Amino acid sequence: LIVRPKIMKKKDSAKSEDSYLRDLYLKIIKTCRGNLNSVVYFTSMATESILDENFVDCIAQYYYEKLYYAIKKLPIVVYYQKEEKRSTIKGKVLIQKELRSPIRDGKTWCRYKVLSQDNLYNALLKWCCGYFADKVSSRTLKSKLLKVYAELEGNEEELTASLVRSSRLPRNFDAYKEPYRIARDIYLYSKQTKKLKNSKDFCGYFINMETAFENIVCYYTEQLSTKKKLLHIPQADRLLAVSDNDPGVQDFHVRPDDLLVKDDSSLIIDAKYKYLAESDKPSREDFYQMLASCIAYKTNEAILIYPQNKESDIYNMSWSVDNPLDGKGFSIRA
Repeated sequence: LIVRPKIMKKKDSAKSEDSYLRDLYLKIIKTCRGNLNSVVYFTSMATESILDENFVDCIAQYYYEKLYYAIKKLPIVVYYQKEEKRSTIKGKVLIQKELRSPIRDGKTWCRYKVLSQDNLYNALLKWCCGYFADKVSSRTLKSKLLKVYAELEGNEEELTASLVRSSRLPRNFDAYKEPYRIARDIYLYSKQTKKLKNSKDFCGYFINMETAFENIVCYYTEQLSTKKKLLHIPQADRLLAVSDNDPGVQDFHVRPDDLLVKDDSSLIIDAKYKYLAESDKPSREDFYQMLASCIAYKTNEAILIYPQNKESDIYNMSWSVDNPLDGKGFSIRA
């Protein structure tokens, strides 16, 4: 089952629906970059129908961009042990091997470490480039992936599920974290013995849309704050109530998704990935959460942001709340 957000298509635009869908997928992936592991992840189940090729292309595009950046920054080079007969001694002399072949030929068996790009990590990244190149519909992307495939060293035939499953990226190679995770997950899925009948050889993706939606709202809030010269504090935290019984443990905090501050004024923004029908209003919990946040931050304005509902023409709702404490009221919008 593929669930995807609504596609907005302008009638006077030359862009196709597929193009809009690719833009939407990339927007979700890129704005969720900060916590990708909790937003976009693999499921161990296959899909009986062909996976949306637009999404496959977008994942492949994202993989290529992150991998290309990492390679340009620093290739993965690690030490591995090598054994060979040498005319000059290097590293450790292998006495047992020397005793097994008493005939002297002027060379000595030695074991030593060498730096090489021919390693498990590059082999896995190379394998994934070939895998995506075989799946994508874009010829340009296919060409880019094959070019990186040719540049990467590593023997794909030496890869095994147990080796890949236990592998961990060496230190100093954090730039490869995201592409390596994608390559690792796809490889392990491809080696599963049990698959659904008629399933395509591609690991299905799930998107945690709640977190993705919060990240997208945060992304545009940050852009707005830069343009308007406002202070933007994502995932702000403020103490609301102190416990009389166990202070610090049983206290209540408020954590709105975004807080915009200018001088002494502040605006609370909270993203809710929920379905609202035309006759609906925000839930009691969402509304009270905004009131509590206004009290904690001593501000009078808060906004709840929901995804657009194609069945509803209502895009803005607002409520006024009397506040007898300081004579000012609260304005809650959705």
